[in-house]
Amino acid sequence: MVEAKNALKKYAYNTRNAVREIEYAAEQIIQWLDGGQLAKAEEFEGKMKELEGICDLFISKMYH
Repeated sequence: MVEAKNALKKYAYNTRNAVREIEYAAEQIIQWLDGGQLAKAEEFEGKMKELEGICDLFISKMYH
């Protein structure tokens, strides 16, 4: 029971921390968008890849 509880607690904390980091990254992108309406398509695509990379990294960490 103790091992199962600790595993769940660890997973919950890791999930919370990952969500916070993803949320922070998303907020940074939103702030950039608010000031970057004149950016080129490549810049928007780069920011999209950046955010996708962050999300993918944390999602893969949660399952391993």
